[in-house]
Amino acid sequence: MKQIRKRLTYANVMSSIAVFLVLGGASAYAAQKIGSHRIKGNSITTGKIRREAVSTAKIKNGAVKTNKLAGEAVTSAKIDESAITTSKIANDAVTGDKVKESSLDEVPKATLAATAESAQPEAFGQINANGTITTANSKNIVSVSRPEEGVYCVTANFSPRGGQVTPIFDGTGGTTAQMSLDGEKCPPPAVQVFTYSSGVTEGNLPFFITLYH
Repeated sequence: MKQIRKRLTYANVMSSIAVFLVLGGASAYAAQKIGSHRIKGNSITTGKIRREAVSTAKIKNGAVKTNKLAGEAVTSAKIDESAITTSKIANDAVTGDKVKESSLDEVPKATLAATAESAQPEAFGQINANGTITTANSKNIVSVSRPEEGVYCVTANFSPRGGQVTPIFDGTGGTTAQMSLDGEKCPPPAVQVFTYSSGVTEGNLPFFITLYH
């Protein structure tokens, strides 16, 4: 015992105590879980994350920004069928080459396309002497009435702004026809047509009519 006391020094005692504290503290620390507050910022690198370790549930909503997506990363198969709405398409983004022609219905009339419409009549028809319509040679003529001899009221599916009428030649001379947009006997939107035999006598005659929107 005397020999041990002789060898004890302040330095020996303090170093021994330090060893016990370190061993005891390490055991206690190892017994605890490592919380997020004990991990130094930026200390976990990509190489330390196990493959497929980060699941969908671990990704915060809104965390993946546009600049984090690789070019061409989002393929067609990853886009939901109803995901791209009209508001998501930029103006002038869809060109003619991208439109399937067979999927288009009749193109609606543009407000300022009156000149273009005039190039192809909106309505036309072959009207017989008795006022009936030859449907095979007609389009958009709704009805025809005869208020009196040689007078025809032709109604289209719109209010015409112009047109022309041509009598159908019946083998005799002098057949004529006149058209009026505001005739006394055929109030608008009907168009009034007068037909004449021998140039002066009103008579029931067949005719072609063309009307412009």
